[in-house]
Amino acid sequence: MTTNHMERLESALIRGGRVDRRFHFDWPSERQLQRLFLTYYKDASEELAAEFARAVFERPEGIEARSIATLQQLFVYFRETPAKDCVVGVDEFFEMHLGTSDPPSRGVPVFSQEKRNGSAVGSPTETSIIQAVEDEKIQKQQRKKNITHTPA
Repeated sequence: MTTNHMERLESALIRGGRVDRRFHFDWPSERQLQRLFLTYYKDASEELAAEFARAVFERPEGIEARSIATLQQLFVYFRETPAKDCVVGVDEFFEMHLGTSDPPSRGVPVFSQEKRNGSAVGSPTETSIIQAVEDEKIQKQQRKKNITHTPA
């Protein structure tokens, strides 16, 4: 079980016998963010990793933007994009993930309808991100079609 807000959990969920150990992970430092970035993007430069860390630290959400769970979600979201696109997409990811818009399904940023149909796509990064999301949807549909059920 993972949470950033222990105080919000019902006591029945965290009573003895259900949760026997608790580990506190502090908010990552700028250097730790750089190392995390380089874990996901092994060929990226130290300068690009530093740019990523600065982009995260400059977010108005403060420490919430530095949650390891949120950052892991960001890396999963950008997993098929080059390191530079991940850095460029930090602001948009956080605006969608932690912004005031309705939470997207599974926590993945959802682009506006105008962007989905291509009429408002501005940057190559946005285009590649949108294409990656659409490609992933198609691949999931194809995998579902290929699954055959055999009786037990």
